[in-house]
Parts: sequence; C-alpha cells; structure tokens
Amino acid sequence: MSDREWSAPYQPTQGEVRQGMKLTSRAIYSGRWRVAAFAYSFVRGAGLALVAYMLAYALAGWLGHRLESRSWLFYTLLAMFFLVVFGLQAAIFWRSARAYLFALTKETPRIRLSARGIRLSSDLSESLTDWRDISDLMTGKGILVAVQGNQGIVIPERLFASQGGDTGGLREALQGWFRAAKAGKLS
Repeated sequence: MSDREWSAPYQPTQGEVRQGMKLTSRAIYSGRWRVAAFAYSFVRGAGLALVAYMLAYALAGWLGHRLESRSWLFYTLLAMFFLVVFGLQAAIFWRSARAYLFALTKETPRIRLSARGIRLSSDLSESLTDWRDISDLMTGKGILVAVQGNQGIVIPERLFASQGGDTGGLREALQGWFRAAKAGKLS
C-alpha cells in the first residue's frame, strides 16, 4: 500500500462529471436492482407511448383533422412528443452535471488523495471522506469515481498527470487503499 499523497486543483470537466454520474449509477443499481431500473424505465416508456398516442389524437382533433392511425400527421405528432420528452430528460441530466461544476466555480478547490481518504478543500471549507466510507470505487476512461451512498466523487486522472505522469500508480494506490479499507486493514 502506498504512502504517497497526490494533490491538485480540482477542476473536472463536464464530460468527466457526466461519465462519473453514469458510473455512480452503475454502482448503485447493480445486480437485480439494475434489472428493476430497466423494468421501471420500460413501464415508464410504455406509459409515455400511451400518453403520446392520446395527445396526438387530441392535437389532431383540435387542429380539425380526422386522424387515422396510419396518417403521416399521427406519426409526426408521436415523434415530436418523444423528441420533446427525450430532450427534457437530457436537459435535466446535463443540468445535474452543470450543478456539480457550478458548485466548484466559486473558488478553485483542491483535491488531496492519501491513505487517510479523499480531501476536498477550498478557501471556505474542507471535507474528508475516509476510505472506510466509500462503498465502491468505479473506474472509467481517464477517471475514477469513489461512490459514497448515492453520490460519487469524480477523480480525473489528468489532474495528476503533471505530477510525474504516473496515473497508473495513482490508480493502483487508490484501489489499494479502497481494498485495505474494505478488509479492515486501514485505520
């Protein structure tokens, strides 16, 4: 296990935050919960299809058209409804990622990684997440995400590349500290 510390200004990109959100979700909804989440999405999608179908008929009637189920207007209205719904869902997801970033723009926070845990600090506040509080450590393309409850701390490897360029050593150290904490060998 490494005794080294890594410290850098904490400035993840929006893409890294979005990827971190997906990895956090994957950690939270694993196994049968992932199946339940997909089933919920399917039922919700079927409900949206029914609502879209009814709205397409209502809107066509309001426009003074008799709507046939094979009509071009019906399919156009149905497609427009789904585009609006998926657009709203994407906007909400992007807003969540932006909210994470906006919380970081008030001042430049720093992240420090050590055997003790993950420390985020700024001029106004400081927090330490002990490795024993981390429920999962997810790896993605160029990032790691320390999952704690229903949230994740996004750790972009590029922030530490300037410190000798050994991001593989960083990944190994984080995984070692996480495994040691889970085995009860980290105090």
